[in-house]
Amino acid sequence: MSEAIIYSATGEILRLVSAPIEMLVMQKQVGEFILFGTANGLTDYIDQGAITPRSTQPTTIDKLTLTADGIDTVTLSNAPSGTFTATNTTTRETVSGAINGTDSFLTTIQGTYKIKIESWPYLDFEVTINAL
Repeated sequence: MSEAIIYSATGEILRLVSAPIEMLVMQKQVGEFILFGTANGLTDYIDQGAITPRSTQPTTIDKLTLTADGIDTVTLSNAPSGTFTATNTTTRETVSGAINGTDSFLTTIQGTYKIKIESWPYLDFEVTINAL
């Protein structure tokens, strides 16, 4: 048995495969690449043919609690260009959009919100805030 990593053009690990060597190449589909070896599919990516750890985002948040009055805000800073998502964990209502640098979040609906910023190849930034 041999180990292989199937990855995309951006270096995202799509699948980790363990099979006889003659079958590994058959696992690759159009637009995918193969690298022999092992990696962590959640925390690694492929950069110029090498297994590389994904970096932590430089994103910061100024507080984890806000008043749900439509005025008080939570400020996110140093966010790399990517996608911002805020999901109310009770109602499942989601707000999303682009983010780059500094942005803020406010709400009039009380509850717990899961904030997530995705920016490849960084690890996702995730934090939970309370709107009181």
